[in-house]
Amino acid sequence: MCGIAGIFKSDQESCVSRDDLASMTEIIKHRGPDDSGILLLDNVGLGHRRLSIIDLSGGHQPMSDHFNDTHIVFNGEIYNYRELREELIKAGCNIRSNSDTEIILHAYSVYGELCVEKFNGMFSFAIWDRRKRILFLARDRLGKKPLYYYQDDAQFVFASEIKAITVLNSVKKSLNLQAIDKYFSYFYIPEPDTIFNSIQCVPPAHTVRIENGKVSFAKYWNPLIRENRWKGEDEWSEEINELLVDSVRLRMISDVPIGVFLSGGIDSSSITGLMAGLSSQKIRTFSIRGGAEEFDETPFARAVVDKYQTDHIEMDIIPERIEDLLPSLVKFFGQPFADSSMIPTYQVSKLARMHVKVALSGEGGDELFAGYDWHRKFLVIARATSLSPNWFRKHILENFLPAYNEPVVTNSLISRILNRASLATQLSLKSSAECYQAFFTSFDTVFKSKVYDESFRSKLTSFTHLQTNEVASVFENTHGSLLSRALQTDQTFYLPSDLLQKVDRMSMANSLEVRSPFLDYRLVELAANIPDQFKIRGDISKYILKYSMRNVLPDIVLNRKTKRGFSIPVSKWFRGNLFDFASTVLLESRSNLMDIFSKPGLRMILAEHRSGRMDYGPQIWALVVYALWAESSGL
Repeated sequence: MCGIAGIFKSDQESCVSRDDLASMTEIIKHRGPDDSGILLLDNVGLGHRRLSIIDLSGGHQPMSDHFNDTHIVFNGEIYNYRELREELIKAGCNIRSNSDTEIILHAYSVYGELCVEKFNGMFSFAIWDRRKRILFLARDRLGKKPLYYYQDDAQFVFASEIKAITVLNSVKKSLNLQAIDKYFSYFYIPEPDTIFNSIQCVPPAHTVRIENGKVSFAKYWNPLIRENRWKGEDEWSEEINELLVDSVRLRMISDVPIGVFLSGGIDSSSITGLMAGLSSQKIRTFSIRGGAEEFDETPFARAVVDKYQTDHIEMDIIPERIEDLLPSLVKFFGQPFADSSMIPTYQVSKLARMHVKVALSGEGGDELFAGYDWHRKFLVIARATSLSPNWFRKHILENFLPAYNEPVVTNSLISRILNRASLATQLSLKSSAECYQAFFTSFDTVFKSKVYDESFRSKLTSFTHLQTNEVASVFENTHGSLLSRALQTDQTFYLPSDLLQKVDRMSMANSLEVRSPFLDYRLVELAANIPDQFKIRGDISKYILKYSMRNVLPDIVLNRKTKRGFSIPVSKWFRGNLFDFASTVLLESRSNLMDIFSKPGLRMILAEHRSGRMDYGPQIWALVVYALWAESSGL
């Protein structure tokens, strides 16, 4: 796990500044505190920060081949590098180290740009092919490792984090107003956009080639959807178990201590149990208590600890410390990012880093096997929209609307009923794609009208359609059943732009490598082919995964009815210890917030939330994060 950076000058006679590369790598040194390197060749410069995990004594980067023709900077891990090493030796390659970085270089020399199809791992890398004068970049299939870029007439710049690009004085940094609006819709900015007009993210499963001044992108992978194979739950279960065991085995390969994030959920508990079965030593597990009883998962985590006798450590989240912690965490994202579980993710990463250098986690299980409440509720709503007459559709919808992310009136039963009925009527008129989008939209048009300043609204291209159609568009362009399309949308949209970005930044802030066994591309392809009835059965989510892990999980975990994950009670905190903090940040900020927000609107939102009449906790969190980011960025 590392940080990479590079500059490619359009003019072959231009030289890359060492100072520029040094600034880029210095600002991401948390990603790689063990080693650093800079290579200047022709009109190209490559920079690297290293977190040493495999081949501790070797593996220095930038790395060059024997002939000094190809040069690489690489962030991530290639889990099948040992198998590829043997294959490449048979192909005549002279491999000098035990580093997976060298394997990428040799694979490129043998297979060319198709080498990415050989890799099972998480990665972003750049290769300067000096002989062909091609700069070649690639990002892994699911988007585990980030890769951002900036391009103008004079240069192409890339890096693992946005701030490693914005540190350059030559980079234009105008704000993307539409991206700001998307942030408030979803609490993050969907890839490939960023908060800056001129900076974008290389999409997952894509390569980039820069040659003769031309930049071209190519997608190299989609989950392979085969014709339905008639299998029973025992057959599907056996395949899941076999692949998941192998995925965990590969991700346990390390030359440094390794542990696991244990939330007490199905996914992290499964990984813990499988790790215990593969290891001759005690597994190290790490958990966070969420700061409120309704968010406390320790009873489930402790059941796993007791079953496998892990070496377990827990930590409490203390709300009084959030106001000191949050401003520093916001800076690690390089742009606004308001998933409040960044706090427990950071803290469990910090806790783990005190004892290990690598941790496994459960990201991806919900997106593969339909683990979220909204998956079940969406199916009911979407199927109801195809019914008639409208009154019957409305009646069904009213029973499932707690999943809709509309701020809820909390002190009036009549208001709650009317609110739900109104939303039911709205949703009954929507397509399946629009219904699914509703589950992701946190600031609706009405809420934005309250907090957006009129001048900001006028700058947006179409204020009447502030609820962007990102999710709906992805949903409409996928194929298969409603559930299959929903899961594909999650994997395209929510997984890389929210979950994986959060884990990468918060783990790297602590110089910790995090590996996700559920995101092995083989398991993703398998899950894509499992019929819906094995994913959701009645009111049971992730049925086939639970069935597969029935001999691994304790009963209390296997049969649990609630899903929490690493969560925090932001609504409660903003009515208590953090109210003054939020008020100060939003109403007394030194940044140009009032170019976007209406101060009377902000006061109203804060007052209505504190009184308990409305629950605006997540929305206030997003507003506070944006204000802190803007102030830290000098905007």
